[in-house]
Amino acid sequence: MSNRFKMAVFDLDGVILDSEPLHARSIIELLESYGVSDFHPEENIGMSSERMWAWLIEKHGIPSTPEEMVEQMTDRDEQQMRAFGMGGTRHLNELLDRLEENGVLLGIASSSERRFVDAALRQAQVKERFPYTLAGSEAPRKKPAPDLYLGVLKKAGVRPEEAAAIEDSSTGLRAAKQAGLFCIGYRNPTSGEQDLSEADAVVEDLLDAAAYLLEQR
Repeated sequence: MSNRFKMAVFDLDGVILDSEPLHARSIIELLESYGVSDFHPEENIGMSSERMWAWLIEKHGIPSTPEEMVEQMTDRDEQQMRAFGMGGTRHLNELLDRLEENGVLLGIASSSERRFVDAALRQAQVKERFPYTLAGSEAPRKKPAPDLYLGVLKKAGVRPEEAAAIEDSSTGLRAAKQAGLFCIGYRNPTSGEQDLSEADAVVEDLLDAAAYLLEQR
């Protein structure tokens, strides 16, 4: 008997860290500095930062570039993570313990930039637990394209059918499904009302993902 999956690939925002409210606060503060006050945070969940800022810049006539706004947002995100002492999501470490004990490889596929990915993993105190990670600018296309997931699998030498993804957004689920992974939707209350209907399984508690990831064959 062996595990059904050799590898578990995690999304970062809303799965490793409850960071969606943090991003929303940073975006709102930045927009307010340009006189914009009608932003709805749920509109951007699962969207890459560059794509979101390109849309907001065009919509509101902001005199900046997506790259500059992403840099400013990342600065604010890191300040907030430190100020609020953010930790990993509920039961994250327990799930990682179970997976490591059973020899499951761990990876990260995130549309966020490398600087934020590393900062978030350090903040959650799990950076050393993920040997296979890929950030947004390190793949040809970001989610919902499958490139990030395929890139992580290539690094690990694992086939898509041997891996499962854990995602909290519809955009991320589409990316993982296109890459050919089994998809576990994590219904994180801080991620808004996401459509997880494309998931192969949905969990309300991150630790419940272990039942699918460690299923024997």
